[in-house]
Amino acid sequence: SAASSDADLEITISDDPVGLQVLVAEENDINQIVFSQILEGLGSRHMLAATGAEAVRLWAEHRPQIVLMAISLPGFNG
Repeated sequence: SAASSDADLEITISDDPVGLQVLVAEENDINQIVFSQILEGLGSRHMLAATGAEAVRLWAEHRPQIVLMAISLPGFNG
C-alpha cells in the first residue's frame, strides 16, 4: 500500500559540518532565495549561479557533488 511505502522513506541530515556541496544554477532571484533556505536548513553548502556560463565555471572550479539546474538559463541552457 502507499502508506507502507511512505514509511520506508527517510530523510537524514548529516552531523558532518561540511555537508553536501550543491551548485544551484537558477536565474530567478526568488527561486535562489528558496533554494538557499532549503539547502541551509539541510546543512548543505551551496553556490548560486545566475547564468549558464557562471554555472559551468563554478562546476569546473569546485566540482560540487550535486548540480540543480534550471532548464532555461541566460547564456547556456540546461
